[in-house]
Amino acid sequence: MRELPLVIPVSADDALAWAAGSLDDLYLLLHAPLIPQAVFVAVMPDLSAWRPMLRQCAFWQRAGAIGLIGRTHSQVIVDHLAPFGFRAVWRENETQWRYLMPVDGFQRWLEKF
Repeated sequence: MRELPLVIPVSADDALAWAAGSLDDLYLLLHAPLIPQAVFVAVMPDLSAWRPMLRQCAFWQRAGAIGLIGRTHSQVIVDHLAPFGFRAVWRENETQWRYLMPVDGFQRWLEKF
């Protein structure tokens, strides 16, 4: 069974704090706002689940989200998102980094699909 993405709405302040390593995933899950300013891709699977992730991100963008945070250990995903400003901002462990995609990149990424 393939792993599906999990996209959570978050506030902009919480997104930046999480990306910097100040908050954990559980905090974001428990404090998800009804009107998002960003999205947290809690589960960023391989490219086979890309379309469901895009649909979820687009849904939250229509509700007000303007940026994206997430973590991955997949260089394929990082390489795919790098042209949209997806950049590592905090190293969690040996294989995983926390990433941030800024406003302009998030918009361009979703427009591409």
